[in-house]
Amino acid sequence: MMVEVLGRTIKYFRDTQVLKGLISAPNCTTTIHHQFVDDTIFIGRVERGEAIQFKKVLNIYEKASYQKINFQKNKLYLLKCYEISKKRIIKVWGCKIDELPTRYLGMPLYIGRLKY
Repeated sequence: MMVEVLGRTIKYFRDTQVLKGLISAPNCTTTIHHQFVDDTIFIGRVERGEAIQFKKVLNIYEKASYQKINFQKNKLYLLKCYEISKKRIIKVWGCKIDELPTRYLGMPLYIGRLKY
């Protein structure tokens, strides 16, 4: 049930344009997050302001659910960004940065086509 609260909070932030997210193609909806069981993947722009807004969403979730998010267990995957931007976002989130390709629930996550 609390996952639904998180999803609705993210949707509200998107609909009010507080979060920009990513637009995959013209005239398509903005992608902000994906949820699977108790995992949430945020998708957004590599901007300090966007990172702060995502953090606000998680703070709202913590207060509403009485659950504490362990940021030491979280990982950020920042694509196509400058080192200074990475440092600013790490400062906001306080978690580790990892790189693609990686695995999520045993499945590979990657950019582009797999080369065999």
